[in-house]
Amino acid sequence: MSFKRANVFTVRPEDVDAVRPWLEPFLREFERKTCLVTPEDVIHQAKSRDCQLWSYHDGERFRGVVATRIHQTALGDLCSLWVCIGLDAIELMEGMHAEIENWARAIGCYAIEIVGREGWQKKLPGYTRKAIVLEKLIKERH
Repeated sequence: MSFKRANVFTVRPEDVDAVRPWLEPFLREFERKTCLVTPEDVIHQAKSRDCQLWSYHDGERFRGVVATRIHQTALGDLCSLWVCIGLDAIELMEGMHAEIENWARAIGCYAIEIVGREGWQKKLPGYTRKAIVLEKLIKERH
């Protein structure tokens, strides 16, 4: 597949319910893989303008979903990318990254933060590791 920047788009909060049928399978897969967030929570945050949903359509089908949030920090606004899932997540992220970065810069963000697996660092030039996320289970998951 040849990535086309023109096919990157954001989902407006008022359109989330209309596109929910194609959003949910991606978000369910993200939940299954990461156990970090439910599709309902992502959809609720998007509808209430607490996050931004991005997607890519290759001309035949939707390829995935990316979610960003803007956090106010002592240094200014920080764009945090916290969901990335798709038919080919690496292709999706590599292709959409420039669009998200341009948008974040345009709204005044000083940086973009990505919390994800170690392999992303190799795929995203210019990003440096500033932390890792560790987890210790203290209660059995069912």
